[in-house]
Amino acid sequence: MIIIVGIEKQPSKESLEKLEPVFEEANVQGRLVQAIFNHDLDLVQTIVEKSKTLKLNESDERGNTPLMLATKLSYRHLDYFELIQILLENGANPRIRDINGWSCLDEAVSQVSKICGFSCFT
Repeated sequence: MIIIVGIEKQPSKESLEKLEPVFEEANVQGRLVQAIFNHDLDLVQTIVEKSKTLKLNESDERGNTPLMLATKLSYRHLDYFELIQILLENGANPRIRDINGWSCLDEAVSQVSKICGFSCFT
């Protein structure tokens, strides 16, 4: 019986810095929706740039695309506008309508009314 003993070499810091994390495609639509709800700009950016299976203009059961969802949540935080910009720059279609017939523009106008209303009464 022959036993070969090898010396395990630790990777250098430089080689570790060059490694990119592996992007997982599993449940990419759900992960994008969750990232939008959590207002995770970095994860949204990563998903829309790296996913090969993402259907950015696919609607859920309520007719919401990721862009529509981000628009509907924009009253929560002004940084949602940056998230909306990421989606638009990566091909999100603002003309798609939800099951109520609203487009992102309709929703944006409604959100401005909510923001103005909140600021007037608080």
